[in-house]
Amino acid sequence: MSALERRRLLAGLTTLTARHKRESDWGAFVKAFYAALADFRIALLRDLNRIGSIGRVRAVETPVGSNGLHLHVHDLFTYAPGADLDDFRAAVAKKWKAALKKHGLQCGKYGTDVKAAGDFDPIYIAKEITATDSKTESKSDLRSLFHLLSQSARGDTHAGKDWIRAARAIQGIDRWNVGMLASKLGIPCPSDWQPVAKDPKKPVRVITYPQAHHMHATSPTNPRAGLAFILRAAAQEARQDKAGKTADMALRMCAETIRADIDELNQKHEQRRADAEGDSLKLARLFLAHMQDVADYKREIHARLFPAPICIPLPSLWGAVPTVPDDFPPLVLEFGQELEFG
Repeated sequence: MSALERRRLLAGLTTLTARHKRESDWGAFVKAFYAALADFRIALLRDLNRIGSIGRVRAVETPVGSNGLHLHVHDLFTYAPGADLDDFRAAVAKKWKAALKKHGLQCGKYGTDVKAAGDFDPIYIAKEITATDSKTESKSDLRSLFHLLSQSARGDTHAGKDWIRAARAIQGIDRWNVGMLASKLGIPCPSDWQPVAKDPKKPVRVITYPQAHHMHATSPTNPRAGLAFILRAAAQEARQDKAGKTADMALRMCAETIRADIDELNQKHEQRRADAEGDSLKLARLFLAHMQDVADYKREIHARLFPAPICIPLPSLWGAVPTVPDDFPPLVLEFGQELEFG
């Protein structure tokens, strides 16, 4: 904010959302929302230039409530003093609705909101970026993803299912972005920020386990909220000094993912055999293909979770290595043997 003041610029806040339903396909909704967001960005360029904007900071929130995934965007945009924000508000509303309509979505009168400087907390966007999934206060019945994880670890199966459904829908999307604003203002980008030095007198507990175990344990195909169980195990390990508890939990969640994947393979092959009912030869071939797919999957996963050490042969430093016979001659003669001289 101080960099904006030095440039004699102001900051406003735009919020964008769309209508959503719990029974809809959350993944399709996210994909359409981001497609609309890309079209909206292009359509709004002239309006941003008109108000003297040089960039924006974006944060995306993905809480879950009774109406499903409440995906919404907060843009902290810059503008020049004296700019007409009333025209800008009208342009945002018109072009956001048009972008949503193009991709099969819609919004009501609360689909857009534009606040001028002084009408919101100036560090609101920073709170969104740093604590978007750890807020405890929320409107309506919305719950953040970390809250869902916490509830899942405490036995709330509904929260666990919602977390898995949301994680599958939003995987791979950008949760926040500063664009070129930091470089235009001559300040470090958040990705270049240096961590605050910690107290060297305070010991830091580091919990490690293979990354491959974590990735497989938290796979979207896992029917349980694997990350929730891993985080809970890590907290217990740190508090109770139970070494290896987190690694063990990661392996247990890997087993859950493996069972789910094999069940999916079994269902796929059962459907194929049902379609070939009555053809004995085809059924036999499908049965063999089923066993082969399961065996290939197990072999691939085992190699991924427990990779064999790689041995790299090194060249000899002193030339060719002399060959050594397989059977060494005895160094000491056995009893009864005689030396022979030829």
